[in-house]
Amino acid sequence: MKINLVLTIAAIILATTSVNAQFAGGDGSEENPYQITTITELNEVRNQFNMHFILNNDLDFNGSEYQSGEGWLPINDYSDGFMGSFNGNNHTISDLFINRSSTDYIGLFGYTFNAVIYDLGLINCNVSGNNKVGGLIGHRDGSTIENCYSTGVVSGNEDVGGLIGCCLSNAIVGNCYSTASVTGVFQVGGLIGYNSSSVTIANCYSTGAVSGSYSRVGGLVGIISSTTIVNCYSTGVVSGDQNVGGFVGFVDSSTIEDCYYDSETSNQYSGIGNGSDQTVTSRTTAEMKQEANFNNWDFDTIWGIDEGVSYPYLRPTSLDAISEISKLNISVYPNPFIDKINLINADKNTISDISIYDISGKEVLSKKYNGENTINLSSLKSATYFIKLNDENKNQKLIKIIKQ
Repeated sequence: MKINLVLTIAAIILATTSVNAQFAGGDGSEENPYQITTITELNEVRNQFNMHFILNNDLDFNGSEYQSGEGWLPINDYSDGFMGSFNGNNHTISDLFINRSSTDYIGLFGYTFNAVIYDLGLINCNVSGNNKVGGLIGHRDGSTIENCYSTGVVSGNEDVGGLIGCCLSNAIVGNCYSTASVTGVFQVGGLIGYNSSSVTIANCYSTGAVSGSYSRVGGLVGIISSTTIVNCYSTGVVSGDQNVGGFVGFVDSSTIEDCYYDSETSNQYSGIGNGSDQTVTSRTTAEMKQEANFNNWDFDTIWGIDEGVSYPYLRPTSLDAISEISKLNISVYPNPFIDKINLINADKNTISDISIYDISGKEVLSKKYNGENTINLSSLKSATYFIKLNDENKNQKLIKIIKQ
């Protein structure tokens, strides 16, 4: 009896040790999630689908074994949906490639059930499937997705979205966006293809082109039913045959509040294609770049805008803890700039290091400060960034800068 007990305990320890060895660290608990540092470790998520994970660095599929043939096999499908949590930790996954045009439930994650996925960016994804296709998730049921985004190309047949293909049952999508171009046939949207059964979408946007060859095609969402959308917008060109809207293709028993679409860039005269007494406000491109035209939007903590220059963008979540009020009396000029910025350190603070973040919160440059007044940022693309300066006493200053 004692021997059997010892053998059982030894087997459990061996199995746990084996699983832990498949990741860079952690034990899969909420307090100590499995740590992911490679694509190989990311691939192991499917085998521990009810555990907790954190991404410790950016990943790039370019050059991997998943860049040819059918590409990446989505993490879990309808038979064993992902039910854990995945903390992207404000990192990105680049060049995801999936080529499975006859398969349903296609995305980085194929199917999620009551899962939580947050703080994750997909850059330059190339995702193709049949039904329920999205850059991040093919089908999600009762899951929470926050602070995620996708860029690239997504294509499929039915329920196709730049970020998520299909959302059901008390799901929440918050502070997310997609710039991916999306192509499908039926129920196609720039952010999400199909939404139903108490889904909430808040503080989201899409800017990619959306094309559906048949029906229910929208700049943000293809179809919504029993859905609430609040403080969202879309700008991409939208095309389709029936039930086509600049914002949503078809609406059934849903609520839309304080949402907008660009009537000029979308090529659509109506924000909603068919089926609702709800309204989406039409704005010109110039109006979409003025803060005053977005009623009840939080431009202090959630949204930012470069007045007259940019559409609203989501503030970087990784920088939320940095107060806009700082003990450091530092400013920069010129702003906007072309290649270089100059620091004005009025109180002669001892700056220790400088970091640059893009609007998604990803760190794109970090360097030690050597006392120079001029900083060369010519390597950055034209966009909006945030520069964070730290002194020896751990005081911080966050300044928004615009590279022309």
